Amino acid sequence: MESTRTPCEPEVVVGFDDSPSARAALRWASRYARSAGLRLRAVHVLGQVPDPMAWVSSYDAAGYLGESPTPEDLEARIKDVVRQSFQALKPEPAWRLDFVGGSPGKTLINESRHSQLLVIGTREHTGIERLISGSVSHYCLSHSLRPIVAVPAPDDDERS
Repeated sequence: MESTRTPCEPEVVVGFDDSPSARAALRWASRYARSAGLRLRAVHVLGQVPDPMAWVSSYDAAGYLGESPTPEDLEARIKDVVRQSFQALKPEPAWRLDFVGGSPGKTLINESRHSQLLVIGTREHTGIERLISGSVSHYCLSHSLRPIVAVPAPDDDERS
């Protein structure tokens, strides 16, 4: 029987949106990549730009409270926040942060198709939230041909 797997690159792909669970996943992936001598590629999926006020609360962008930011302003701010979090890891020279458009689950599966490992953050979705937003981690776990590590969000006292 012929395998459907493609050859692997010496790379770990981590989905990263700067949420607490994604920051935990990025920390885990960076430790693993360093210990295994692999490249790390963080992928931030740029979907539809969120409602400005929802973004303000979720990314704590207090600087926008008195203004009405444009979608371009929001996307630029999101990229800045994500870049700062990535740089805080003191990435190795071969490590990358990519911004890719698309649906988060499908995009992460596509971006990791040649990697050795996909790392994703998980958080509990319950009730209406799961119906509305779905679960990227569930999608990835259900569709990936590569191994996946799902890293939970830290407890509240670990977030600082």
